[in-house]
Amino acid sequence: MDDAKKNKIEENIDRMAREWYLSKLSNENEGKTLKLRNAIWEEMTKLRFSPDKTEIMDEQFSEEWIVFMDTLEEITNKFQPDVEKSSFTHYFSSTYKYRLKDAKNDKKDPKKNVSVDQEGGNDSERSQYNPKIQLKDKSISDPSESLVIVDFLVDMMGLILNFSDKHKGKANNSRKKLWYHIFYTEDITVFSKQLYKEKTRVSNNIHKTDIFRVMRQAYLNFYMSNPCNSIEEIAYTPLKNYEEIIQNPLEDQIGMEIPSKRKIPAEVSIQYLNVCENIKVSDSARSNQKSEYDAEKRGLLL
Repeated sequence: MDDAKKNKIEENIDRMAREWYLSKLSNENEGKTLKLRNAIWEEMTKLRFSPDKTEIMDEQFSEEWIVFMDTLEEITNKFQPDVEKSSFTHYFSSTYKYRLKDAKNDKKDPKKNVSVDQEGGNDSERSQYNPKIQLKDKSISDPSESLVIVDFLVDMMGLILNFSDKHKGKANNSRKKLWYHIFYTEDITVFSKQLYKEKTRVSNNIHKTDIFRVMRQAYLNFYMSNPCNSIEEIAYTPLKNYEEIIQNPLEDQIGMEIPSKRKIPAEVSIQYLNVCENIKVSDSARSNQKSEYDAEKRGLLL
């Protein structure tokens, strides 16, 4: 990348960073704030990594990628243009240099590589849950795939947080919004479980407060065997058994954990609404809401 192009990208990032900070302070449009942050992260990735480099899945790049994303979130959370003496890009670069140095030093002591906020699970589970991205299967650890997931989750957060702006007329109703919170909760659960299964690091690319603001916490706790307050806890914590939630479960379901490999069974959300929200819902009504939610998801992924 030549200097002129690099300078142009940096100027755009610094402009968006100032706009993001003001949007965050105003607290008027959370969806806009999340969109700006996502755009900053995308541009920072383009600035730091060439498309060719993201195809090279060696251990050195994997470690650099993790440090990069963790530093990016750290700087995003700390950056204050009216306090910092430098721009966002300069602030990031100076911090990133030291974080890379720290990572190299920590590599000498594996114990230091375990995330300090890693919670839940027993000691054997933690030892199996590698905080590094595994490289045996390229489909698991491809950074471009990780960004697609991050983009989608942020876009869905914006869609739900600004539900009234995105849905007009009859589509703008509290029942539909409730369903969107429920389906998003299920998506996060499946996503977290898949990362744990693949022994992929549960990234901090998205701040947990953003995620849990959009999730339906009561619904999450309804089907998880213990309360969960982080992606790590969702990843480690089993779901309840069928008989703990579903009335009159089938004989072969008794003693079986509710599955979460690809999706949460429909009867779980229907039972939750019936028991906890006092809302009677038919299978067809849920199916219609899910179809509309999935259609909007596909639109975001295009």
